[in-house]
Amino acid sequence: MKNITLEMIIMGSLGVTAEVMFTSVFDYFSNKKKHLTGYSYPIMFPIYAAMAPMFEYIVPELNINNINVFSRAVVYAGLIMTGELISGYLLRIFFNEAPWEEHYKGKPDTIAGLTRLSYAPFWGLFGLGAELMHNSLTHLP
Repeated sequence: MKNITLEMIIMGSLGVTAEVMFTSVFDYFSNKKKHLTGYSYPIMFPIYAAMAPMFEYIVPELNINNINVFSRAVVYAGLIMTGELISGYLLRIFFNEAPWEEHYKGKPDTIAGLTRLSYAPFWGLFGLGAELMHNSLTHLP
């Protein structure tokens, strides 16, 4: 399947859903919020959707070269965190702040207040999940 628009819609939906789930579980354990209330921001849908073209080019390369799962997760985490940095800088230019900055301020592992190194394993897992989604869509008629 080569319908990049559909894949962008699915990737945007997957990203926002994963973010809501992550924030609800994270807040449960860090702030003891028992209601599992997650959140995201409307601007995140197009940011996650923009990852679809990346997967269109990166996933086949990793599959062809038989790169192991751990290495693929590292590649995905690095690419996604780079995208988080770039999109965060763009949001700063246009809106004076990225919506997630308030949650990253003061953390010792933050890079420019826009991405956190401790989130790399989660981004790697997200990338592997997105890879599965991409591979599933690619094999549809």
